[in-house]
Amino acid sequence: MSSQYRSILKATSIFGGTQVLQILVGLLRSKFVALLIGTTGMGLNTIYMSSLTLFITIFGMGVNMSVVKDLSKAYDQQDWGHYNRITIAFRRLLLFLGTLGTLVVIAFSPLLSKWSFGDNEHILPYCFLSLIVFFTLFSQGFTAVLISSRRIKATATCSLVSSLVSLIIAIPFFYFWGLDGIVPGIVFSTIGNCLVTYLFARKVKIEEVHLSLKDTLDISKALVSLGLAMVIASLLGNLTNYLINLSITNLGGLSDLGLYGAGFTIVIQTVTLIFSSMGSDYFPRLSAAMDDKARMNQTMNEQSEIILLLAVPILSVFMLVAPLVVRILLSEEFLPVTGFIRVLCVGMLMRAASYALGYASFAKGDKKVYLFLEGGYSNFANLVFSVTMYYLWGLNGLAWSFVVNYLLYYFLIRFVDTKRYGYQASKSVNRLILLSVLLMCVLLAISYLLPKVWYYSIGSVATLLLCVFYLKSLNDKTGLVNALLCRIKK
Repeated sequence: MSSQYRSILKATSIFGGTQVLQILVGLLRSKFVALLIGTTGMGLNTIYMSSLTLFITIFGMGVNMSVVKDLSKAYDQQDWGHYNRITIAFRRLLLFLGTLGTLVVIAFSPLLSKWSFGDNEHILPYCFLSLIVFFTLFSQGFTAVLISSRRIKATATCSLVSSLVSLIIAIPFFYFWGLDGIVPGIVFSTIGNCLVTYLFARKVKIEEVHLSLKDTLDISKALVSLGLAMVIASLLGNLTNYLINLSITNLGGLSDLGLYGAGFTIVIQTVTLIFSSMGSDYFPRLSAAMDDKARMNQTMNEQSEIILLLAVPILSVFMLVAPLVVRILLSEEFLPVTGFIRVLCVGMLMRAASYALGYASFAKGDKKVYLFLEGGYSNFANLVFSVTMYYLWGLNGLAWSFVVNYLLYYFLIRFVDTKRYGYQASKSVNRLILLSVLLMCVLLAISYLLPKVWYYSIGSVATLLLCVFYLKSLNDKTGLVNALLCRIKK
């Protein structure tokens, strides 16, 4: 048994548990916002943040992720001199980008006020809100330092504490000043979030070293060059989602768009708990291993196995109880989305199978390949398949487009990783993928072929056996049961 299996599971459980708590904090925040400032206040909050998110994305330039690659490699090699130089250059870069982003928001505040509200009454609020760009970028920077130093528990705890502090700071502003408290509430909660991440990140000791302007520019150029590929891919992804939503509205109407959005959100949230550790735990480990082919293969294969062993039981149960989940989280009006959700679960399995492989190009710093795969191909294929299959087969066509898209993406990303980086899938990974796809397709097929009573009877037994088998396999690789028993005895 590789010690990495248990480490992967531990990181997944830590970030997954934190994700659950953060979702609860988010729901609590929404509740307070609804009670204290009403629908108008919620609308103002949404408009302000949605317009500023674009500036944060552009001026962040993805450097908070690209720096993790370099810092992780230096940390793994214990090259503290290089680690310190990268960190200092990164701080200077963030100071420049944050200041520039703040000034640009101030300069664009008249236009933002006009575009968002149709008047000039919100120029001053946008000038004040420009501080969010600065403090958000620094908060992301402090988090990147935590991630690259492998402080898994501290990173997860920091994320949760930041959410709580932001909520606690915002509530008094909303309570005492109502709508007038929205802008200062958002700004000071962002500052509080930044302060929390700083207090956690300062525990990572960085020695001050002399770094010339030329060295700073060279390091910054490399960070921006790779990070820019991520920003472009992200912006293309946002544009693709907008065009898909627009196509659904024009071809089918707002009702179909509502069903699509609701069903997709529910399925995404079920697997977010599994994927939540990828950027904070898996990415820095993979970045440090990319120059060692054997270690790279071991890291990618073991991560893929753990993801599948966790994802398949969750998706199979979710497929079975989809109508109940829709009734609880939405309403009976959304029950037509049940079939859509079940098909989407199969597509999500293919996404899980390809997820660990998709990080390789970015971890290697291969920005051209990353931009082609994540920015070009994936978004173009998503748009073409989604619009075409929705036009032909309606809402279920959208779900099947997700399946086809990620099936093709899996074969493409595996081919690229094999040819370009020397990736070799282990026999256990190949067997697990084939078995998982077969079992999920069988469960989907019987949901179509059998009457409801027979489906739920046979499906319940089949799902139970599947869960037992996968969790036993997970235990064989990680010693999960023994670890839990030891913790209980303590």
